[in-house]
Amino acid sequence: MKVKRTATFCLLVQLTFRLLTANGTDRKKVAHWAKLIGESAKTFSDEITASEHIKKAYEDLGLKIQKVDGESLTIDLANELERFFDEKVKTLRKLAEEASRIEDEYRENYQHHDWFNGKALEGMKLVQHANFDVPVNLTDSIVHVPTEVYDQDSKVVRDIQWTKALNKIFQKNFEQYSGLSWQYFGTVEGVHRQFPGREWPLPSNGFPDLYDARRRPWYIQGANSPKNVIILIDRSGSLLGSRIEIASYAARILVETLTTNDFFHVITFNEESDLICCHTNDQNKLLQATRGNKEYVKALLKQIKAEGTSDWERAIKMALQMLKKTQEDMEGSLCQQTLFILSDGSATYPKELFEKHDPHGLVHVFAYVIGPKQYEVTQMQEMACKHKGVFLRISSIGAVWDIVTSSTRILSRPIGRSADKPTTFTSAFVDATGGGLVSTGSTPVFKKSNSELLGVMATDVPVKDLHEFIYYPLTGQNSYVFVIDNNGLVLIHPAINGKKLARLNPQPNMAIEELEFAVHNHSHVKQLHREMILMNPGTPKQLKFDVYIKSKDELRVRRIASTYHFFRSTKSPFSTGIASPKFGFFVQSPNITFKEGLKFLKNVSDIMHWPFCPKLRRLKDTKTVMVQRIAENENKTHLDTCNHRMVHGLLLDAKATSQLPKQWKSKREKIEENGINHIFIRTHWGVIQSIKRKNNSELIDGGFESISRESYDPFDFYKRANHIPNRLTISLIKGRGEDDHVISIHNPILQKKAGITLAVTGVEMSYEKFMTTNFIEKTKEFPDEHLYDGRLTCDRHLKNQVEGLYCYLLDENGFVVASNEEADIGLFFGEVDQNVMRKLIEEDKSHSLYQVVTLPDYQASCKLPTNNDSSAAELKNIFTWIISLLVSLLQTSLFSIWTSMWTSIGSSARTMIENEDFIYVSCVKNTTMYLSRDQEQPIIAQGMATCDSKDKCLRNFTISSVVHTNLYLLVVDPSKCGACKTSHETNDHNVDSNDDDYDRLERPGEDKQMEIKDFNYTNNPPQRENLRRKPSECYATEKNQPVKCSGNMKKPSFLFLILLILPFCL
Repeated sequence: MKVKRTATFCLLVQLTFRLLTANGTDRKKVAHWAKLIGESAKTFSDEITASEHIKKAYEDLGLKIQKVDGESLTIDLANELERFFDEKVKTLRKLAEEASRIEDEYRENYQHHDWFNGKALEGMKLVQHANFDVPVNLTDSIVHVPTEVYDQDSKVVRDIQWTKALNKIFQKNFEQYSGLSWQYFGTVEGVHRQFPGREWPLPSNGFPDLYDARRRPWYIQGANSPKNVIILIDRSGSLLGSRIEIASYAARILVETLTTNDFFHVITFNEESDLICCHTNDQNKLLQATRGNKEYVKALLKQIKAEGTSDWERAIKMALQMLKKTQEDMEGSLCQQTLFILSDGSATYPKELFEKHDPHGLVHVFAYVIGPKQYEVTQMQEMACKHKGVFLRISSIGAVWDIVTSSTRILSRPIGRSADKPTTFTSAFVDATGGGLVSTGSTPVFKKSNSELLGVMATDVPVKDLHEFIYYPLTGQNSYVFVIDNNGLVLIHPAINGKKLARLNPQPNMAIEELEFAVHNHSHVKQLHREMILMNPGTPKQLKFDVYIKSKDELRVRRIASTYHFFRSTKSPFSTGIASPKFGFFVQSPNITFKEGLKFLKNVSDIMHWPFCPKLRRLKDTKTVMVQRIAENENKTHLDTCNHRMVHGLLLDAKATSQLPKQWKSKREKIEENGINHIFIRTHWGVIQSIKRKNNSELIDGGFESISRESYDPFDFYKRANHIPNRLTISLIKGRGEDDHVISIHNPILQKKAGITLAVTGVEMSYEKFMTTNFIEKTKEFPDEHLYDGRLTCDRHLKNQVEGLYCYLLDENGFVVASNEEADIGLFFGEVDQNVMRKLIEEDKSHSLYQVVTLPDYQASCKLPTNNDSSAAELKNIFTWIISLLVSLLQTSLFSIWTSMWTSIGSSARTMIENEDFIYVSCVKNTTMYLSRDQEQPIIAQGMATCDSKDKCLRNFTISSVVHTNLYLLVVDPSKCGACKTSHETNDHNVDSNDDDYDRLERPGEDKQMEIKDFNYTNNPPQRENLRRKPSECYATEKNQPVKCSGNMKKPSFLFLILLILPFCL
């Protein structure tokens, strides 16, 4: 007995901020009100939604329930994804083979040079199609030619003509695979052909179109093998001025195009040769081309200064030794070896160094002369041509991209000579042409005659389409699926925010460690990353730890105890995982036939967009179409195109809920009396039943349009109600005025014996009615007569600031769901009364009601002021561009003007699109949210708070759990202090913000900039290599294999240049 009393006393201490004996709000009274409010809401919800009828209907079905095995489900999902991606690989390889054949058989015919220009589309009929978000043409493709490429160049015209025959191949593929998305082919000359045809999404406000397929991740990744790269930059005095700027910019572009399977470093040299960074004992190690490492090096490249003379032999020796040692130590990419040289000329070619350190001729040398002809370049040209490379002159910044395109042609040749061509898939990124969040599969295409690269064939895999493989009733309603590649980069994860990534260029690749947030120790997430990367194929594994899950708007957070099952199939480059607090279940019932269930299914309001018939792969089919497809399988034992377990559960739910609309409509009087606008139910297996009130009286079927049929949002009403399945979830849908506010009440229907949620019901009612009947009126009742005081209720009608009580219903994240002060509705309570909220957080932090949860956001963007050193601020407007163009007439050739022009316009456009004074850059921010500590345990607590840090006027407050709900009733007695409200605009209590004691509470979703990736990486030294699984395929030049030296550059016609420049000068 003594032990029990001690435990009770300790619990009381934990849940109480400060016991009060003074007059004011009474604990017993507030607890009584909270009980009445909760019981009233529970009774009201059960009656209106007919929850007892629902439970009875399920009991009559005689359900037999079997829990899902998470390991088996994960293996099945991984194998399904492997088959899906294998199908994409076969499709791409077939397209590549056909493209190679078509080009080989093509004969020039310049008499019929007609093509659909996507940027000025005329004469193409466009229609809507379920696979695409824009109107398309399913028989023709469109062509996009980059702005800086002359579309009448003979090579460009040839590419446009021969690729036209791809239309029939694209169309046949699309007809064969119903779920196929965009198909496209990018040529080495810059021609981009895309099917189906569509209008090209041009930038707004008339800015230039800067899209070039050859610069996109899918093209670069598809055309290259993993490689070790050393960039050698001459920083001697002869490069002083524009030359060193061009060299620095060229190196940054080159670094940017490297993939995470590449390794690199930069050596700058004059009399001395220095690595650009990382001078440690292992300074000869290359860096993996991760986002962090690339940004770190790019920041340093901007700081290069030209001075002194050049010692070529010292620099070449250092570079070759690094490449050789990397290979000998079995580090880096273990594939291609490349040396890029940026200089204005060389007087020497150290042949003996190459013979010593690269005796087998495995190193490709790419030599680029910076600026107009001034010094001897014969030695540089010989160096490149003797070592399987390219020699080019880079006269201006605009020609820098020739470094990438020219080297890609050379480095792709070993792939061209191979019998098997690789197919790669990018990590998730936001498509530049408006395709949303996608992964792109790509494979290179080569000439049949000489294995020269023709271009890259690609198809998009919209990430949302991958949800067609996820059986949500089986994974569990609060579960999610994630997929990572060999570098730990994410292909699928619900936390990837496409809207945030879309505004960043380049977009950061997201790693699993940047999307999962362990509650206690981030090492758990690192362990998950490590084991998923290093796991043996075919061997499932699992981990368990608590994590935080953020809502999409980052205003809410919850904590779940998650089990992670993960698996890698034998052939797949991906590892697949399912995170779940509780997996789903199978159901069987002897009391229903297929035909009977189908009859009920035809009459439901709607069904979820889930893969009931996965082989058909169309989630957005209407209920009618899906029912028809299910009906076609009536006489087939195994439901050939449908998942029989998913369909069986759907039919059971259809029968169990079949009478609900009729039941609800029978309560017309009570519905009108309580201002109810919408009643609905969503079941575990995806049935939706719904009625709504029309014209304030008539009850009709409908309203389900407002219910999401997807399952991507981790905070949709069903998941939120399932988080604490034995309570109502009450929330506010805020309108423009008080009359427009709506209270939604979600009630989980439980099968207690099995501990599962069968369905969740929903009621949406007038906020005003809820306040009157379920809130204010309940606070006029007192537990004992001697406690009665009509002045101290939540009814503030005709009361001044010091009279009556301030009453709030707060949810689990600290938001005001209801209040007797209209202005406070829907706000975070810290914006309403900061000092009381601070007490709910800070008073004995280990046992406070709310905890502050601060999580990093690695997908954030920050506004960075432009300055003279920023590439985005090179030219602030078109007039300064014209001036710089006129100056350049005195310095460079006409060709240099051409190649520099569009880079200048592009930089100017990017700056002006955002703002003349800032640009958006990738950064890390800390985001603050609030979460009640333990919603399972009821609390009743009291405390005292002042109005501000200097005020001595104390107010009493009491807070109590509202039974059966996710809410807390908070009652503040103003005493003589008045309202003490926080200003909603400043989050301030009219205090001096310079007060040392003042520390403003951060709002939910408010973020603090922690680190700007693009510009402050020099404060964060790079890691040599992230944990990774090396790619299984390598295509490298064989020993002493001859390679033809390249070095051609296209020059547009003089007339075309004048016509192009003229509009900007008018």
